[in-house]
Amino acid sequence: MDAVHMFMEKAADISKKGWLEARGRGTSQIGITYELLLGKEPENFEWPDFYGIEIKTHTKNSYKSRPLSLFRATPDNTFFEVKRLVNEYGIQDRNNPEFKSFYLNVSCCRRNRLANGYQYQLVLDRKNEELALNIYDTNGILVDSKVRWSFKMLEEKLMRKLSYLAYVQAEKKIENQSTYFKYDLPILYRLRGFETFLSLIEKSVVFVTFSVGVYKGNYRYGEIYDHGTIFRIYPNKLPYLFENLVSQSGKESLD
Repeated sequence: MDAVHMFMEKAADISKKGWLEARGRGTSQIGITYELLLGKEPENFEWPDFYGIEIKTHTKNSYKSRPLSLFRATPDNTFFEVKRLVNEYGIQDRNNPEFKSFYLNVSCCRRNRLANGYQYQLVLDRKNEELALNIYDTNGILVDSKVRWSFKMLEEKLMRKLSYLAYVQAEKKIENQSTYFKYDLPILYRLRGFETFLSLIEKSVVFVTFSVGVYKGNYRYGEIYDHGTIFRIYPNKLPYLFENLVSQSGKESLD
């Protein structure tokens, strides 16, 4: 049995079970619980979750409001680029003003501004085969474009992690201080290709989130805490990046 049919059989069994008690804590509960039900221990490696299939889960009430993380990709032009970015262009941390943080969604179609007045925008540099982060001062003058991701690195991460993607929605309820999920059948997608990915970056369908704060506990207090530089997309835009391989009814829609 190939991975697709194995996954869909297991997914169908999970869906039939109805309400299931959650494992783990916080917003990761929905994904952790689903992977454990599949018979797999959750992990944070850059490989797909289940025999070549990456799994993304969403509670139904957050379907439109919360984007999906596709993959993490730290800028690859220098090892300390994120640290430099925070030191030079970050803003004072709300809770620890002696330190800087850098929380930002950035895309190609518009410039986003932080409280320090700097403006940020992605630029797809096809000539040099790089994605760049352009930074402009308060007068709109370009002052920095050193933060870059090579096409080669992005393609390797995309193809390794997301050749196949299963998108699973679930209802959520809390009873007696315990959380429960009821999972739908997944929609299984196949990646359209790297050029499609690049075109969606140009159109701002795919965007980048920087999430860099500081450690606030005694351990490593004040050091940069990089939660990850993440390429993201909203769930309703998934069909632009992926083609439907198996529908939510469990029926194959492509050869």
